[in-house]
Amino acid sequence: MLWTLLGILLTASTVQAQAVSDWRRFDLFGSCRPMRLVVEFLSPDAQAVGLTKERIQLAAESRLRAARLYTESWEEGNYAYLYININVVGPAYSISVQYKKQVTDRVNNSNGTATTWDTGITGTHGGNANHIVQHLSGRLDLFLANYLRVNESACDPS
Repeated sequence: MLWTLLGILLTASTVQAQAVSDWRRFDLFGSCRPMRLVVEFLSPDAQAVGLTKERIQLAAESRLRAARLYTESWEEGNYAYLYININVVGPAYSISVQYKKQVTDRVNNSNGTATTWDTGITGTHGGNANHIVQHLSGRLDLFLANYLRVNESACDPS
């Protein structure tokens, strides 16, 4: 009886781990193709602490370029992009980083772009734009680590 119960539990945990893996693959698989970058406009409060759209673009673009995942053009069939939205209101800020890609709804036989992965953080900046950019870098590292893990076989040059 104990061995049967143990076998059932191990099988259930294996099935659950596979489902999580399949979802992560769905969320982030992009065949290691380069993606565009979209940075949202900033509020006057962001500009008041020295944060600019160009600075955010540069920080994100350099990370994507280092991983060979950046493009400026829409490639036919590849509409994936990384979306960055930073809001600053008074002493507070929020960062949202989202991976968006084309998905297919087979029930309705339609295609569209959807957010399939996201991360974010909130905090206070103390009047220092570097603090916000540092936290953005952490979110970008999290995205790239997860993306590259899921796309490892597609990214392998051999």
